[in-house]
Amino acid sequence: GVNKNCKKLREKKMSGSPRKKRGINKQEKRLKAREEGFNLSGIHRAHLPTYDALSDSHLREFFESKHVRSVLYRCGLIDAEGRILDIDHNKAKLAIIEQEFTNAEREEFRRLMEEHEMQRKMSIKRKESRIEEERRRKQAQSKMAKARSIYGGGGPRTNRSSHSYSSGGNASPRQH
Repeated sequence: GVNKNCKKLREKKMSGSPRKKRGINKQEKRLKAREEGFNLSGIHRAHLPTYDALSDSHLREFFESKHVRSVLYRCGLIDAEGRILDIDHNKAKLAIIEQEFTNAEREEFRRLMEEHEMQRKMSIKRKESRIEEERRRKQAQSKMAKARSIYGGGGPRTNRSSHSYSSGGNASPRQH
């Protein structure tokens, strides 16, 4: 095509013969005139008619086959009765459904985060409770140890005569 002609013209130009140069100038002028006549401006403004293959009467037999109908149905292009669906209308419905899914996922995530936060707070409270219980136990042990050191082995002295023990005498009370 045009590339071969241009290549030949370049090769002829390189040969340097004055007689051929005149011929090249004529060929270049003709080629340039052809190129200038080829105009693509305005093609982007041309409105081409839309083509709907599903409505094409020549393709009706193809689209009526069971296999093709099942594919079209799964793709959402036709309904169960074989009627053509409006794609733009379906896109709007699909957008609404997708938005509802997004909102549901967001709500589920929020609920899971609240549940996780509640479990975390409960865990912290349990840990604090165990720490407080351990602190109280150690405090009670400390008081008991202090009392033993002050009063001697059996704790604070009481009037032993007022208590009756099964062994009778000066038996010390059992410690738990």
